This record gives sequence, C-alpha cells and structure tokens, in this order.
Amino acid sequence: MTKINRYNVKDLTLEIPVLNKLDTFIVNRLNSNNDFERIEKIDKKNILSSIIKGRKFAFPSSIYGHRFGSDQSISWNLRANTSSDSYITDSRGILKNNLDDLNVYDRILNAKKKNLPVILMFGGSTMMSMGGSTPNFSIPSLVEGILKAKYDTEVVCINYGLGGTCSREALDLYIHDARELIKSANVVFYDGWNCSTYLTQIHRLRSSRENTIKNLASAGDTYRTTENNFVLLNFYSLSWHLKRVLSLFVANIFSFVATVLFKKFKTFSKNLQTLFSIIQNKLFTTPHDRFKKIINNLDNSDKLITAAVEKAVVQYIDIHECTDAVCKANNSKFVWMQQPTVYWGNKPLTDNELEYKHTNWGSDNVSNIYSEFEDKFSSEFKSSKNNKLKESFYDLTGEFDAITKELYLDTGHLNMTGNLVISAKIANILFNKKDFLK
Repeated sequence: MTKINRYNVKDLTLEIPVLNKLDTFIVNRLNSNNDFERIEKIDKKNILSSIIKGRKFAFPSSIYGHRFGSDQSISWNLRANTSSDSYITDSRGILKNNLDDLNVYDRILNAKKKNLPVILMFGGSTMMSMGGSTPNFSIPSLVEGILKAKYDTEVVCINYGLGGTCSREALDLYIHDARELIKSANVVFYDGWNCSTYLTQIHRLRSSRENTIKNLASAGDTYRTTENNFVLLNFYSLSWHLKRVLSLFVANIFSFVATVLFKKFKTFSKNLQTLFSIIQNKLFTTPHDRFKKIINNLDNSDKLITAAVEKAVVQYIDIHECTDAVCKANNSKFVWMQQPTVYWGNKPLTDNELEYKHTNWGSDNVSNIYSEFEDKFSSEFKSSKNNKLKESFYDLTGEFDAITKELYLDTGHLNMTGNLVISAKIANILFNKKDFLK
C-alpha cells in the first residue's frame, strides 16, 4: 500500500498536477497528525464491546440509520487492512475538520461576521473520512485548507458526511438538520457508490412477491431505515426475542472472558481473544447481518436486477433535482459530484486495487449492479443534453485515470493520498465555478 509521508510529498506533487503548489500545505497537515494519538480507540476484534462503545459515537436513528453523538473523540478501526480513523464531533454531533476547531455553530457565526462563504458537504463514509485517518485529512477539511493555501480564498466547510448512507439520507440531513443551522449556505453532494447499490436493493425489496419482504421498504425508506423496519417487524415474535437474548448472553460471556484473559495474560491471550471474537461474531448476528441475508435471498435474475437498477437511477436523479430545488428556494447554489470507485473510470489499478475489484472488497459482492447502474445513469443523465442539472453536475469517476499511485483502500474508500487528490479537484471546481464562493 502506498503511504504518504513528509519525505515523498515533493515527488507526489510533481507527479500529480492537481497537487502542484501544495507541498507545504501537505507537510503541515502530516505534522499535525500526532495530535490524534491520544484519542480513545475502539478495537474491531472484540465485537460486542466495540458496539457498546461505538453507540456513544454513532447512536441509532430511525430516519438516518444513525447519527453522531455530541462532543465525541474516538478512533475506530473498522477495516482489517487499514489503521484506525479518528473522528471528533462538536456539541451538535457534527464532525469537526480539526482537533481544535470551534463548534460548527460558532464557525458559522464567525463566517457571517467575516462575510465568508459557508459550504455544506454531504456524502457517505468517504466524506465522513473513513480511510483519511484523521479529521484534517477529511475531504471538507482538505477542501477548506486547499482553497486557502492554493487559491487564497477563505471559506468554512461543514462535514455532513454520514457513513453507511446515500444521497437519500443526505437530502433529509440537509432539509431537517443543516438548514436549521444555516439556510443560505451553498451545498455539495459527493456520492454515487452507496447510492447505486442501496437504492437498487430497496427497489429489489419493493418488487418482491412476498408481502412480508415487500412491506419492509416503502417509497421513502432507505437501506438503513429498512433494517430498522426489520427489527420492528419482529417486535412481537417470541422466538426472535429468545434467540436474541440467548445470543446476547453468550456474546457477553465471551466478551467478559476475553477481556479478563487479555488483561492477565496479554501475550498468551491475544490469539485467544481473536478466537473468542470470531465465535462471538458467529453467535451474535446484528440486524444488519440478518437483513443482508434477506437481500441475498431475493430473486437474483438479471431481468429483475436490471429493472431495479433502472428505478434506482430515476430515483438517484430525482433526489438531486429535489436538492437543487430546495437550494434555489434558499438562494443557495448546489454542486453534485459523482465519486470515483474501482468499478468506474479507467485508473491503472495497483495489485491491491485489482484485488479489491476482483473480490468486491467493501462492496457486498454486487459488482454487477455498479456496472449496470453506471451504464443506465450515463444514458439517462450524462448523455442527456437537455437536463437542467447538468450545469451543477461534475463527473469525478475518471479523475484518477492518469494516476498510477495507490489511492483506494477497498472498492471505494480512499487513502490519505486519494483524499488529497479528490479534495484538490473539488477545490479547483468550486474556485472556478461562477459565483459559487461569493
């Protein structure tokens, strides 16, 4: 895996044109990463204890699947092939761009006093900065910093990234949450990866011949809210509750024993703790795991998947048309960017990136949906000449086509270098987009 450090920054900025003149900026960001080492870490190995700790940071939400807790500082290791990612939230549970940032509300007030543009940035886990390691390498933080360092333009970027969600939740977040803070801010949606599969899977559910399965998802539901519907569906099932209680009891036993042994015999019990965690994970399945089984048991015929993809593309476009309409009603400008993945674009993939693509690492083994979705989206929207949203849309799927360095951590999440490249491109787009930063 290619890692960025202060010693290869010069080579990096010479090789990748969009990073030109950012040497000092990148080195300064790298030097400040040590500030995050003292943050509490959540280890993925001990599943149940991780869930309990994690729910303080990401608590359940019926409308979004989950939201972030207020004033949280946490380092979470969610990917087997990467290091932990650090996240800091403010008093409203909004992600901070840096460790020492003010609360988002105070940042907005200061921006108004200085007459600075405020940009609300929405997306899934990539926007949230899974893979970026630290908040100051998140896309909103980097865009804000690059605009100042390279273009001498001061802005305030607010990170509304929410892992495990798509543009459907982003629209809800904008309407119900962000506009409560500020209505006049400009808006950026960075999405596509989750949208292609999540929206498609919902339409597959809604097309099921089994009423019980079909009724899990309504027109307004998303992947995460449908998981919640599955739990509510079983609320009066005695067998379901008994199984949950039994598995939860066993999981607690394994969690306790593993923790005690690890404290007393750290060297000896490390492998044992891993073994306990594997057993616990088999016994204690989450609603997400069980919901995935429902998805996997749906009719997998090419005809039905194609029909679901077609509906998903229509909905994907409609979501952004609605977002654009709300923005216009608030005198705000809207930018929609389709993110790159290993499935889209023509990047010369490294050996690791090729493996991610072939094994669908991080994409739930649905690579056929990505290709069909992109083909349909291209014909319905990208190739269309009379679409009102075209002036707001930017296709970033080919942004890595000339870059040989490793930029992905799986099929869609980016490493620190990938975040730098895409953030530099976004900063360039926003700076050159007429009146967007005024």
